[in-house]
Amino acid sequence: MCAVVINFIGHNVVNPPGFLAYRPNGQGDYLAILSHSSAYLQYGERVVEFKPNHLLIYRKGTTHHLFTGEREFFLDFIHFDMNEKDLTFFEGLGIPFDVPVGIASSFQLSELIRMIVMEKNLCQAHGDQIIQRMLECFFMKVSDMVHVPPEIDSRHRYYRTLYPIRSELYSQPSRGWTLAEVAKAANMSESYFQHTYRKVFGCSFQADMTLYQHYLEKNGEAVNWYISHFDNQDF
Repeated sequence: MCAVVINFIGHNVVNPPGFLAYRPNGQGDYLAILSHSSAYLQYGERVVEFKPNHLLIYRKGTTHHLFTGEREFFLDFIHFDMNEKDLTFFEGLGIPFDVPVGIASSFQLSELIRMIVMEKNLCQAHGDQIIQRMLECFFMKVSDMVHVPPEIDSRHRYYRTLYPIRSELYSQPSRGWTLAEVAKAANMSESYFQHTYRKVFGCSFQADMTLYQHYLEKNGEAVNWYISHFDNQDF
């Protein structure tokens, strides 16, 4: 059992066009970035695309040099620390450091990060233990996925279309979104949108919004703190 410590965590974070993160000596901890759209990584003189459905885990002290192009960059991230025992457990999973690796489905990993964020905000008696179990699940799931060809997506071909829309819904929950306007944004009929949304995210559009509103009502103060700390789209 590992005892990884989360320093900061972000779900559904959006970096704007022209964003730059350059930290020559890293940020003092490990950093996992889960990409849902494209950005760019620079290694010395070499620039490589950080493609969607890829995961990058920086070692402590590794240079961070990431920038966006002309489009927004959607991501989840975890800043974390671990001791030597945890590092042995981590390395035993065969997860590479400092290079982006393709994964079979970013949806499952993103959902785990979302659940960890929610659990941290709840501040309940067994929260730390629950978060540790979810972190173990996250890294073991990563280990499984890095050995699966990334072309095999266990969810749906419309995931990349619907993920930015869902991020927008979550960022403005009080707007009162209608099924008609979100279906139009996805360029789908209302019935097909409902069917596809349920297949991709495991619940209906209406149920997803209701559950998220309920979560905000119960945890408004914690959520407002989280939004205020990550409103600059940094990670």
